[in-house]
Amino acid sequence: MALFYLFLFSLLLIIFHCRVPEWPYHLAYQLIAAGIITLIIYLNVQFPFRTVIELLRLFYPIGLAIFCWIELQPTVSMIYGDFWATELVIKMDRFLFGVNPVVYFQAYSSAWLNELMGFLYSGYYLFPPVVSLWLFFTRKKRALLASLSLVISSYLSNFLLFFLFPALGPNRVAEFEEAVAATSSGYIIQPLLHYLQATAGVKGAAFPSSHFAGAIVLAISAVKFCRQLGWLLVALIPFIALAAVYLGYHHGVDVIAGLLWGGFVFWWGRKILRRRGEWPWGEE
Repeated sequence: MALFYLFLFSLLLIIFHCRVPEWPYHLAYQLIAAGIITLIIYLNVQFPFRTVIELLRLFYPIGLAIFCWIELQPTVSMIYGDFWATELVIKMDRFLFGVNPVVYFQAYSSAWLNELMGFLYSGYYLFPPVVSLWLFFTRKKRALLASLSLVISSYLSNFLLFFLFPALGPNRVAEFEEAVAATSSGYIIQPLLHYLQATAGVKGAAFPSSHFAGAIVLAISAVKFCRQLGWLLVALIPFIALAAVYLGYHHGVDVIAGLLWGGFVFWWGRKILRRRGEWPWGEE
């Protein structure tokens, strides 16, 4: 999945490079990443009991997801040259909810509520390390490989959807500037999140939400190996979703589409893993 994504990304870059500044450098980055992944897998086959190599083999998907996210920033609009899906997403929100949720929440915003929502939203960032480290330290290697395979598939396939449906989040749409500003105040967590979104957020990577696609995959995976932890993560997702919309990081339909996409990828990925004999949880 990783190598397929890097190959397809490189192909898109060659075709639509006229909208990407310094595109040869980005093409080189993709090829280098593919080479590193291939080398890690080769070394793991040749030296299966070397601790450092095994750790790289297990956890390289996390680094790959971060790398691919960074590479979206200059390239996400390369096919169309704009963020054409933004207006469509806004209309879908109005159709489903009668009003854009970020505007609705503006009436209830306050510094303490903004801080609480910032705290809830931050819970998402615990999902990948909690699930992967739990599996690693409980020596469930097959479950760790399967979980990371599923979650990297959800992220990378979601990134490809960004190229087809480039959409701005509410915090980057002029129409919602006043509403988002009302939810930006806070004490510690919310100002930090606001800074991170301004510096590390990708313009045009809102629909579907890759965060929630990955979160539902990790939560379902966790249910399989530790029900208490897994159901705790499942229970946290609605609160994280509410916070993401309240703070203007996502439209309501971004979250819904992300959860549906993550659920589909889990179902699809599980079938493939079973066919390959790599599904670690037996037949449910």
